Amino acid sequence: MSKQLIGTEMDGTVILASDRQAICTVPTMQYTSGDVLSVDGVPVHIIAVEKIPAAGVTSAVKFIIRG
Repeated sequence: MSKQLIGTEMDGTVILASDRQAICTVPTMQYTSGDVLSVDGVPVHIIAVEKIPAAGVTSAVKFIIRG
């Protein structure tokens, strides 16, 4: 996790040093904060979802995950 994000709040949750980021292609279904995502067969909780780029046609999605 980026040092600049640790301790900041995203979607109502404070980011911890143990949280991770996962970037992937645009998923076929919509995910939001609080949903559970499977990463390599392990369930993780989504803290935040960011579209890449933030405006225009989304080409990828960055998840902030915990677990």
